[in-house]
Parts: sequence; C-alpha cells; structure tokens
Amino acid sequence: MNWPEHQKWITVGVEDLLDKRTYFSLRSVWLLYRVDSKFAEDINIIADKFVLKRGWNTTGKLAMEMSIAYLIEEVALNLRIRVGDAIDDEYYLGETLNVLPRLYRGEYIKTPAELIGRRAKSVPEYRFFEWGEKGWAEWVDRPVTRSAKFRLIDGGA
Repeated sequence: MNWPEHQKWITVGVEDLLDKRTYFSLRSVWLLYRVDSKFAEDINIIADKFVLKRGWNTTGKLAMEMSIAYLIEEVALNLRIRVGDAIDDEYYLGETLNVLPRLYRGEYIKTPAELIGRRAKSVPEYRFFEWGEKGWAEWVDRPVTRSAKFRLIDGGA
C-alpha cells in the first residue's frame, strides 16, 4: 500500500480547473441536488450542522443557502478532479463529508462518471484518506465497498 509520503502530489487551484468539464460538473451536481431527495437531504444535513457549528443560526436562510452552494461547489470540483483527471486517492485534512463516499458508492441516482458527462467502463477503487486524530494519515475507506465503515460528519452511515 502506498502511504501519502510515497504518493505523487499535485497542487491545483480553482483557477486551474475553470473549464467546460468543471461547468458541466457544477451544473450536474446542482441538478442532482434538485431531483435526488436523498442527495439533497445529505447536503442539507451537512449545511445545517455547519451553520449551527459556526453560530450563524441567526442569519437563517441566507447562511443555509450559502453553505449549500459551497457544498455543491466542493462536490462538483471533487468530481472534476477525481473522475475527470482519474485521481483515485484523496487526502483531506479533516473529516470526509458523508456525501462524497455515498456518491462514489453509487447511492444516488447518477454516478460520478455521469455527473461529469462520461460513461464509466469500470468503477475505480476510489479511496479517501483523512488526517488521523493522533496526527498521522489514517486509512478511511474504499467507498465503492458498500460494507465499509468510516467516520462521517453527520455521524450517519
């Protein structure tokens, strides 16, 4: 197994990704949010917890809308990078948003490949790493494995 220190690292900024694939992905994720109630519920739960954690509950609707928009953008960029550029592993300095492993496991009405306008010939083994509580990179999950356990922001499975 290749651990983070043995991987080839790529650093990109949003400005490096502003292309038609990113636009297609962003549009597709917004549509998924509107037509897939399970996906929308997962996004809303994360946004609500984020708003309450930050103490923004006094701004109500606007704070929720901004959090939802941020999450939709994050999911779209994740798809653009991981599926569009065929990057199987993700290293994240925090907890993995539950919506990402669920998306890559195929729990919503569209697949990651469909959301960026591609047909998947096979499903890669997307893996998520997150920074461990003890200060070391910790193996989190191989999200295409339905029986896998992983830590989620909303505590769900």
